Amino acid sequence: MFKIETIKTHLKSISWSDINLYSSILLKITSILFLLFLAASLVSIKLQFSHSGPSCDSYKSDFQYWLNNQGEKKSRVLSVETSRVQLQNGTTKCFGTLEDEEGNYKSWSGEVTQLDDGGIIGKAN
Repeated sequence: MFKIETIKTHLKSISWSDINLYSSILLKITSILFLLFLAASLVSIKLQFSHSGPSCDSYKSDFQYWLNNQGEKKSRVLSVETSRVQLQNGTTKCFGTLEDEEGNYKSWSGEVTQLDDGGIIGKAN
């Protein structure tokens, strides 16, 4: 067992600056680990719940069809990206780059919605 005299002499030998140093280091390490854990948790939640609509990439040919039907020049969709996180109603907003017949590059945007029966409706401009 520890004797009270031993504890008292040990406490007298420790300086307050050492206690302050070690406690601040411990607090900083704990804070950094907490922030890393919080970031990992938020990424996991975003991946699980952030997207309820259809994928933009899987409807690339539909976007090209919609763009060609409304425009005077035929174009080819080069890239398809999801514009933001979708949280409701099964609609995905998409954007990308297209190339027209003359070789000019233009931006396009659109959206695609999956219906309850599995059908797809959408538009692009």
